[in-house]
Amino acid sequence: MNIDFHYVNTMLNIFPEAAEIKTQKTASSTVMTSTTRDPKIMHGFPTRDGEFGWQASLELFHPSLGFIGHWCGGVLIHKYWVLSSAHCIHNDLFNLPLPALWTIVLGENNRKVESGYEQRISVDKIIMHEKYRHFKNDLVLMKLGRAANLSPMSRVKTIQLSSTSHIHVNPNASPMSAMNLDNDLFERNENYLRSLDLNVNDLAKKIAQVNKNEIKSRQRQGTNKIQMRLEGEDTNSTKVVKVTKKFRRNDKFLHRRPTTSDDQYWLNRENFTPTSSIDYVDCVAVGWGKYRNRGDLSDILLKIQVPIQDIKRCEEVYSDFVSLHQNQHLCAGNMDGKGGTCVGDSGGGLQCRTHKNGPWTLVGITSFGSGCAKAGYPDVFTRISWYRNWIDNAIQNN
Repeated sequence: MNIDFHYVNTMLNIFPEAAEIKTQKTASSTVMTSTTRDPKIMHGFPTRDGEFGWQASLELFHPSLGFIGHWCGGVLIHKYWVLSSAHCIHNDLFNLPLPALWTIVLGENNRKVESGYEQRISVDKIIMHEKYRHFKNDLVLMKLGRAANLSPMSRVKTIQLSSTSHIHVNPNASPMSAMNLDNDLFERNENYLRSLDLNVNDLAKKIAQVNKNEIKSRQRQGTNKIQMRLEGEDTNSTKVVKVTKKFRRNDKFLHRRPTTSDDQYWLNRENFTPTSSIDYVDCVAVGWGKYRNRGDLSDILLKIQVPIQDIKRCEEVYSDFVSLHQNQHLCAGNMDGKGGTCVGDSGGGLQCRTHKNGPWTLVGITSFGSGCAKAGYPDVFTRISWYRNWIDNAIQNN
């Protein structure tokens, strides 16, 4: 079998194990040498089942490579809607805003174990921000083919959205107040990470075996877990919608659009009073991304506290790569490199709370960074409050 290794090397970049934004130091600046997603939890702590019940996994069925599995994170903000990063769908490697290729997984904590709480739901519609370009306006809404089960026993829930124009962390807050370090279910090590390394030969075999009518499977604790094929009755509309001044009204789920206050999303919206500033005790990023730079994705949903930084810190290191705006972006991360987001975490939420046992509020969506928890390089998040009207209008009209 003859393999085009140029093609193989290109396809290798599609897999999370290789998709990083790399930096190169020069005498005057830091140059970004790749614009593949650097989506991303380094040195994180395992979460409990249902602790972040709004966290979603975006699974991809690539048209050429077949089932890839977890590609990005997402956040359930409404029983029909998941919010994520636009660059997960449209990036330098591919442009795949096709609902039939994506599956949303809710209620998952350990990707290696089927707990019975997982909800795998097909995507009916994808709404990219109409001004998304090069990590600017980096948001996408994905409409579920059916409503998520939000019953108390489901371990799935939505999260309220921030409408705060200014965010900062209380400097007197305990640096580890959100980490629940007394959780002894896991030690802080890499034992729960898969140790598989994807090399060129493995990828070549994957490419050779791809068949669009084939159901892919993967090992889960010694058993074959059959992954649902994104074809047949579970595949809904292939419509792709961009939000503009004129909205499409040909949605078969339009009659289900929430209009009553008992819907959690609109209840949050009505009760949320805009303020100029909120003191948050802690902010936490979560995801199934890498635990270490050259490792595999995590099977366990991990969490890490990331302090909010002045936007100028991010401007200093990313100004040559992308123009940042303090209204549209949040800068957050541990400047000492002792934890942060990594490959596989893009699209996941940055959630904050005003006291230790208070409710979480979604303040940001993981967008990009440099490396994984690299000292001196905080991560950049899309600021939710700036996009509240866009999110509300998209949900109301679709």
